[in-house]
This record gives sequence, structure tokens and C-alpha cells, in this order.
Amino acid sequence: MSHTLRSRGRALDWLNFFVANLQTAFGPFIAIYLTGAHWTQGQIGWALSIGSITAMASQVPAGLVVDALPNKRRAAGWAIGAIMLSCLLLAALPVQLPVAVAEVLHGFASCMLNPAIAAVTLGVVALQANASLHLDGVGGHRADGQDGTVALTGARFGRNASFASIGNAFAAGLMAAVGYLVSARATLLLGALLAAPGLWALRAI
Repeated sequence: MSHTLRSRGRALDWLNFFVANLQTAFGPFIAIYLTGAHWTQGQIGWALSIGSITAMASQVPAGLVVDALPNKRRAAGWAIGAIMLSCLLLAALPVQLPVAVAEVLHGFASCMLNPAIAAVTLGVVALQANASLHLDGVGGHRADGQDGTVALTGARFGRNASFASIGNAFAAGLMAAVGYLVSARATLLLGALLAAPGLWALRAI
């Protein structure tokens, strides 16, 4: 495999790692943050429900948007940027309307991000498969035909999941420490900050 393909594979690893960091900011830290902002349990439930309902309703429309965009990396970049913006909006304005807007933005962008990363991953796998075919033509080694492509695809998506899991664990520990030592608001700012390297990794794919 060429140096360029290996670099793209590593960039995809880091993209999954840092995107998981970003998504972790929208876990239980939101409820803790809003509790500290003197929200009632009913208000917190309302805010989280908006995000959940948006995510459920947006799966098909967001997927159609990604399919319609010719540049899947750009679609992923827009989704990451939107989630970063929702983190910053929550951190800056913990009142009902901005929180609702942030939850809707996050819900839709998350539904865009997953298929966009999947599409980018398939593009990387296609390049790897083509490189293997080329090597076979000059006496190199490759996995055979369609079975080889399927194997590459499975391995690559498994690697995506592994780096996302590592990113989740890393972010959860780091954000818990920051929330304890600094503030719950700082976890949202940290989530947005950790997404910036994800955009860099996306550009390198």
C-alpha cells in the first residue's frame, strides 16, 4: 500500500477518534450542565427530548442530503461544524430557545455525520482495492476480487468502530475531569475544541 493510502487510513482513524470526542459532549454532561444552570428536571427532559426526536426524524432526510452532495468530505465537515456550533451555543446561552436550537442542530448534524463518514470510508476502501488490483497486475499481492474488497470494507469499518470507542472512553474521562476541576460549561467548550483536529483529519483523507 502506498504512503498516501496509509496516510489517508491514519487520518480516517483520527477522524473517528475526534468525532467520538465531540459526540461525548452531548452525553450526560448536558443534563449536569443544565442542572447547574438552575433548570428543573422537567425542563431538562424537554430539552433532551427535542434532541432525541430530531435525531429520529432526521435519519432519512439527513441521509438524502448526504447522498445529494457530491463531496462527502464536505458533508462530514459541515456536520462537524454544526455540532461544534451547537456545543458553543449551549455553553454561551443556557436558556430555552438557544438550547432548543442547539439540540435540533445537533440532532440533524449527527444524522448527517454518520452516513458521511461511511461514504468517506467507502471511498478510502475503493482506493485501497484499486491499489491492490494494480499491484496484482505487476506481480504484487492482493486479496482476490470482490471477496478482497468485502474483507477490506469489513476491516476498515471495524477499525472505525475501534477508534470511535477509544475516542469515547478518552473523552468521557477527560470531560469528567474537566467538569470536576473547572465547570460543566467547560466540558462543552472542550468538546468543540476537540472537534477541530477532526476537521484537520478530514482534510487529510
